[in-house]
Amino acid sequence: MQQSLFTEPHTLSRASDPDTSKEAASEISSGGTVANLELLALNLIMLHPGKTARQLEDIADLERCTLQRRISSLLQKGLVVRGEKATNDNGRTAYTLYLPTALTKRKPR
Repeated sequence: MQQSLFTEPHTLSRASDPDTSKEAASEISSGGTVANLELLALNLIMLHPGKTARQLEDIADLERCTLQRRISSLLQKGLVVRGEKATNDNGRTAYTLYLPTALTKRKPR
């Protein structure tokens, strides 16, 4: 399997996880699901900068937490950065998301 910027199968399961979790991690990694979701998250953030993960999931009509795990990975890789806090429709606060270049180009309030 060819490795890319968007695949890290070793981080999808923990050593303490049951074998079934490790098998599922291997399947979604080899099938490209993780890479596709990370690319989807990156594209959504590029098209809708300043939105929270939950807002992006609403825009893309995705189930809750579908993007959050992939966004965490993109944050660790430095491909996405957090902006200011915003309140979601559920009343909870969350960070807005940007591409690193978009954050530096924003106009101050």
